[in-house]
Amino acid sequence: MAGSTSPFKFLDSYTKEDKDIFFGRDKEIEELYSKVFESKLILVYGASGTGKSSLINCGLANKFEDSDWLPVNVRRGNNINSSLAQNINSQAITPVKAKGSLNKSIQSLYLDHFKPVYFIFDQFEELFIFGTVEERSEFITSIKAILEEEIQCRFIFVLRGEYLENIAEFENVIPDFFENRIRIEKMTRTGAIECITGPCNVHNIEVEEDFAPKLLEKLSPDKAEIELTYLQVFLDKLYKESETKDASRFTLKMLTDLGRIGDVLSDFLEEQISILPDSETGLTILKAFVSLRGTKKQIGIEEIKEFTQTLGKDIPDETIESNIHQFVDLRILRDKDDNDKYELRHDSLASKIYEKITLLEKELLEVRQFLYNSYEEYTKRQIFLRADDLKYIAPYENKLFLNESITDFITVSKKEISRAKQRKRNIVIVLSLLLLVIFAGFTIWALRERSKAIELNVVAELQKNEALVAKENAINAKEEALEANEKAVKAQKRSEENENLALIAKNQADVAKQQALLLKDKAVKSSLFAVQQTQIAKEEATKADEQRQLAEQLRVDAEIASNKAKRLSYLAIAQSLAFKATLKYDDHEVNGLLALQAYKFNDRYGGYFRDPLIYEALSTSYKKIDNSSNVLKISTEQVSSFVIINDSLIRVICANGELISYNFKTAEKDIVKLNSSVPINTAYFNEIGTMLVVGYEDKTVKLWDLKGSKAVSHKLKGHTGLIRSVAFHSNGEIIATAGRDKKIMFWDISKQSQEPIKVLKLETRIRAIDFSKSGNMLVSGGEDGNVILWHLPNYEEQLIAEHSARILSLKISHKNDYAIIGYSDGVVLVYDVVNRTKVNELKVSNVGIELINVHHSQGLVAIYSSDKKIRIYALADMQKRPLLIKGYSDRMNAIAFNKTGQVFAVGRDNNVRFWESDNKVIADRFCKKLGRNLTLDEWNVLIGEDIQYENTCADK
Repeated sequence: MAGSTSPFKFLDSYTKEDKDIFFGRDKEIEELYSKVFESKLILVYGASGTGKSSLINCGLANKFEDSDWLPVNVRRGNNINSSLAQNINSQAITPVKAKGSLNKSIQSLYLDHFKPVYFIFDQFEELFIFGTVEERSEFITSIKAILEEEIQCRFIFVLRGEYLENIAEFENVIPDFFENRIRIEKMTRTGAIECITGPCNVHNIEVEEDFAPKLLEKLSPDKAEIELTYLQVFLDKLYKESETKDASRFTLKMLTDLGRIGDVLSDFLEEQISILPDSETGLTILKAFVSLRGTKKQIGIEEIKEFTQTLGKDIPDETIESNIHQFVDLRILRDKDDNDKYELRHDSLASKIYEKITLLEKELLEVRQFLYNSYEEYTKRQIFLRADDLKYIAPYENKLFLNESITDFITVSKKEISRAKQRKRNIVIVLSLLLLVIFAGFTIWALRERSKAIELNVVAELQKNEALVAKENAINAKEEALEANEKAVKAQKRSEENENLALIAKNQADVAKQQALLLKDKAVKSSLFAVQQTQIAKEEATKADEQRQLAEQLRVDAEIASNKAKRLSYLAIAQSLAFKATLKYDDHEVNGLLALQAYKFNDRYGGYFRDPLIYEALSTSYKKIDNSSNVLKISTEQVSSFVIINDSLIRVICANGELISYNFKTAEKDIVKLNSSVPINTAYFNEIGTMLVVGYEDKTVKLWDLKGSKAVSHKLKGHTGLIRSVAFHSNGEIIATAGRDKKIMFWDISKQSQEPIKVLKLETRIRAIDFSKSGNMLVSGGEDGNVILWHLPNYEEQLIAEHSARILSLKISHKNDYAIIGYSDGVVLVYDVVNRTKVNELKVSNVGIELINVHHSQGLVAIYSSDKKIRIYALADMQKRPLLIKGYSDRMNAIAFNKTGQVFAVGRDNNVRFWESDNKVIADRFCKKLGRNLTLDEWNVLIGEDIQYENTCADK
C-alpha cells in the first residue's frame, strides 16, 4: 500500500472522477436524479457535512452521459451576478459580448457544446450572508427571465438547511422556487459502513471483520447518524498510519491502539496549528477565512492583511503568504482560484475556527462589517450614521483599523449630527422667547381693559342713583296734584257763596293740574333714562366680567404653557440621561443610576411609559450588573415551536418529535417522544398548551391531545402540501389549518374525525389564519397580499385588504378584534374586523415581517422582522416608536408573551430567550439591585447643578 493514492477524500468533496470510491448514497442519487427533471430548478439542502456537494458533483454527475450534462459550478465570490457571467464566459467557445444579455450568453453556451447546461450554485447561503439586497434582487430577476424563455438549462441550488427560510425572499418573484427540493440527511450507520468497506475493496485494503462497526461506535457512540467529515478525516489518518507500516489491512488492533477518539476535527486542527513556527499568528490568519455566521468564505491576501489589522495584529505580507502556503500543504486551505482567492477546504473547519474567535474579536468584526455596509449605503444614497450608530461604534472606534474613506465618513456623520442638534436647539430657544412675548402682551391688555370696565361701572351707578331721585320727585308731585284737585272740588261746592273765589280757585287748580302733568311726564322720561343707564351699566359690567375671565384664562394658559415648557424640558433631560446611560462608563452603577433617573423624570412629567430610549438604557444597564441569564437551554435539537403554560413552565416541540415540558425556575425537564419516523416541518400549540397540531415533511398532519398523562394523536387527512398556519377556535372544539396547497380546512376535533367538516379552496397559497375573539369570523392572508374575512358558519367571503407584497404573518388581538398583518416588504396593516375599517398602516422595516404575536389583555404587539429585531408596540398607538430588542444574530422561529408581558422567543440555536418589556418592572428591580445613589458631585457633573438633587432610589 506504500506510495499509493489514498482512497479517502479527507476534507475534499468527491468529483466525477471518484465514481469508483463513492459509496453509501445510492438512494439519494436516484431521488436527486429524478427530481432534477421535475422542474428547471431544484433546492438541495441539509446540515453542513452531509455531503451535498459530493452527491451532486460525483453521484449525480455520473448518472448523466457526457452528451447530456454540461455542469457550470458557480460560487458567489464578490458578487453572484458577475461570478455567474464569468463562469459562463470561462466555458464558452464563442466569445460572449461584454454587455450582452445573460439569456443570450447561456443560449450561446448551449449552442457551443450542444449539451443541456446545469448551473450548480454551491454554498448558496453565501448570497444571504455576504450579499446585498440589490445583488439578490438582480440575481433572482435574472433567474426568472431565464426560466421564462425556452433555454436548455437547469439550476441546482445547494445550501445549508439553517438558511432555507431565506429562500422565501425569492418566492415573491418565482412563486414555485421552494416547490422542488430534496433534503440530504446525515449518513446512516449502514451507509457509513459502505463508505469504509467500499473504497477499501477497490484499493485492495483488507478490512478485519467488525472493524467498520467498531470504528463507528468509537466515532459516534451515542448517535445513529454519522458525521461524514469526521469519518473521512479519521479514515485518512488511519490510512496514513497504516501506510507508514507498509500494511494493507485495517484491524481492530489499530482501533485499540488509538484509544478513545475525541473531537477528530478539532484534534486535527490543533495538531496542524501546533506545528507552525508561530501558532498564534497562524490562528489569526485562519480566522480571516470564517464569516461572522461561522461559515467559510473566499478571501485574498490584501483582505487577510486588513482583517488581521482589525484584530490588532500587523502581520507582514511575506509572513501571511508563508502561512497560507503552509495551510495549503497541510490540507486546511484550498489553493487560490482564478480570482486569487483562498478558502477553507470545508465548512466544518470554519465552525471549529469560529469557536476560537473571542467575543471581543467578534464585536470588532461586527462593528467593522457594520461600518463598511453603512459606508456603502452612504455612497449610494448619502445616508449618514445616526446618533445611535455612533454610540454603537464609540467603544470600538480607537481599536479598529479603518481606511481613510471610512474614517472620513465617521467624521462627516458626527458633524452632521452636531449641526442637526444645534438647529433644533436654536428653534426651541426662538419659540420659547416668542411665547413669552405673546403672553406678556396679553396680560398688559387684559389689565387695561379691566380698569376701563371698573370706571364705566362707577359712572353707571351714579346715573342710576340720579334716576331714582327723579322718580321720587315725580311721585311727590303726583301726590301734591291729587291734594290740589281735592281742594278744587271743595271750592266748587262753595262756588254759590263766592263765585269769584271759586273762579280763582278753579284757575289755580287748572294751573296746578297742568304742572302735575308736566312733572309726571318728566318723571316718566327720567325713569326711562334710568332704565337705559342701568342696562348700559349691566352690559358694561358683563363686558368687564368677560374681560376679567379672559385675563384669568390667559393667566391659566400662561401657567399651563409654563408647566408644559417645564414638562418638555424635563422630558428632554430624561432623553439626554437615557442616552448617557447607554455610553460605557467605567462604573456600571453610574450607568444604571442615570437610566433610573431618566425613567423617574419621564414618569413624573407624563412621558410615554414605554419610551424606547429609556427602555434601552434600563435594559442594557441592568445587564451589566445582573449576572442572571435570559437564555433557557432546553434542547440541543431544533425547536419548532413553544408555548408558555404558566409563570414557571414552558413546553417546546422539537423537529425530532421530542415534546419537552421545562420548569425554568428549577430547570427540571419532562421529555415525551411523539412517535413518528418523519421529521417535523411545522408545529402549532393552542394558547394553553393542551393541543398541538404538527405538519410533517411528508405533508401529513396530526393533532396531538396533551391534556392527559399520555399524548394521544390522530391524523387530519386532506392537505396535499405543507401547512403554514393553524388557528384554534375559542370553544376548544374547532380548529382551522391552511398552507401551500391553497386550502383552508376546518375540523371538529370533539368528534376526533380524520376528515374536515369544511374545505375552502383559494387561488393562492395561504401563509396565515386566525379566528376572531368570538370565533364567528376567520381572517386569512395569502401570498397574493390579499386579506380575506370569512363569516362563519356560512363561510361567506369578503376581501378586506389588498397589498402588492406577500403576507408572511397575521394575528388577531382579542382585546378589540384588530387583525395585525405583516408583509414581505416590511409593511404592517392593522384592521378592525368587527367594523370593517383600516385602523393603521405603517412601515415597520425594510425587510419581511416574519412573526407577529399579541398580549390580549395588555394590548401589546410583538413583531419580528428579517433584520433580526423584535419590536414591541402598544396596539392603541402604533405610531409611537416601539421598544426594540436586538443584538441576536440567529433568526427566530417563534415569539410569544407570558401573562406579565415578558417576551419569549426561540431561535435557530434552539435556545429560548426572554426579555422584560415593562420599564417600571426593570426600574423596580434595578433599585433593589443597586447599592447606592449618585453623589452630589456626580449629579452636578452628569445631570446638572441647575436641577434639584434627589435620591434616585429612595430607600438607599
